[in-house]
Amino acid sequence: TDIAKSRIKTGVKLVYYMGFAILYGTVGSLATLVMVNSTWTYRHIQFLWKGPAWRRNALRIVYPPCAVTDLQNSVRVDAPRDAIILSIGQFRPEKDHVLQIEALGRLLEKYPELKASRTKMVLAGGCRNTDDEARLAHLRDLVERLDLVSYVEFCVNEPYGTIKHWLGKASVGIHTMWNEHFG
Repeated sequence: TDIAKSRIKTGVKLVYYMGFAILYGTVGSLATLVMVNSTWTYRHIQFLWKGPAWRRNALRIVYPPCAVTDLQNSVRVDAPRDAIILSIGQFRPEKDHVLQIEALGRLLEKYPELKASRTKMVLAGGCRNTDDEARLAHLRDLVERLDLVSYVEFCVNEPYGTIKHWLGKASVGIHTMWNEHFG
């Protein structure tokens, strides 16, 4: 916030980041082969790294292995679902849980019949530190202020089995982080 309040410090920071991006792109453009783990990262690297390496198609996407067998065996796709909106993600600012909670409030306001269907939002995720815990407390306060206590459940630092349970019951998944890369 100290930097944001100062035009000079903001300008210096911008010049620093631009210089770093140019250096990063120059060094990256010298690579013979680069592997990335998602289409988002692919586009990001294409944008940042310009040069002869990309004319030789040196950029490749290699998707990381994801163990899905356990989920396929334990979460039935054809099972009946409840009116549950599931969000999975650490309680960090960029995940924008505030937007999710506010959207639920607007949804229930616009369609009050959903209250009778016992619609619920489950926010499942981890807290890494005291900042995340403070953010979670703010989210709980927001739920109370919006009178959504009956419609929001927090699952914090729960084991994988609990996440699988919610995946098997939820009918909607929601994710609100903009431009998130894989992993």
